Amino acid sequence: TVLMTDELKAALPTEQIELINSSPSWLNIVFAIGVFSGVLACLMLLMRRKLAVLLFGISLLMVLTQNIYGWLATNAAEVYGSVQGYIMPLIVIIISIFLYFYSKGAAQKGWLR
Repeated sequence: TVLMTDELKAALPTEQIELINSSPSWLNIVFAIGVFSGVLACLMLLMRRKLAVLLFGISLLMVLTQNIYGWLATNAAEVYGSVQGYIMPLIVIIISIFLYFYSKGAAQKGWLR
């Protein structure tokens, strides 16, 4: 919530602000690693580099870590509702799995060097 403006904080329900504030700092690190490794993996895929497979794997691991923590250790699904609590994370996980296996298949077919 450090980067949130007062207007944004006022628009959120109290339960969501409390959930965000109670998140451990390591979860932010996991999120950052997941995002940056995913972006770099996409760039490596565009550049046809095998490094994309490793980076997509790291990103997938971080996505799974973050979402499993959210489902098992918090009441995020209750606070955010079923769409933001379950459906959106599942979509992100499915996309992450697809990108990992797509890049792995591309490397096996020799499309990446």
